[in-house]
Amino acid sequence: MDVISRMHGGRSESVKFDSQGDVVTGTVLEVREVQMKDDGVPEVWKEGVPRMTPIFVLQTEEMDDEDDDGRRTLFARSGIYTAISNALRETFKKGTPTSAMILGSEIRVEWVDTVPARKKGHSDRKIYDARIHVPV
Repeated sequence: MDVISRMHGGRSESVKFDSQGDVVTGTVLEVREVQMKDDGVPEVWKEGVPRMTPIFVLQTEEMDDEDDDGRRTLFARSGIYTAISNALRETFKKGTPTSAMILGSEIRVEWVDTVPARKKGHSDRKIYDARIHVPV
């Protein structure tokens, strides 16, 4: 989806995993990267290179009201990044997939477990499972 299409269609809501067992399932409409932010401040690596994260715009069946088109944005950070990476390796056992190759695919991400933080003051780590089904 290009910039004008996004502007015309409005913004999609971000996927939220509030409780263990929460799931999002949707068709991949778009994959792109955005610079990570901490309290609105763009994050960079020590070398000054921007810290980027992939995002997936999904068409889901979740609709909060009649104005909700069901599109959701999934930010692939931390445990979600790991789960989707594992799903990509499982789905594409041979070769390296591209963003274009998963457009139209169904992706399912579930918060399956929580691991206690190793250090005091840190958050517990959420464990996710992801599955990708590429249409034939």
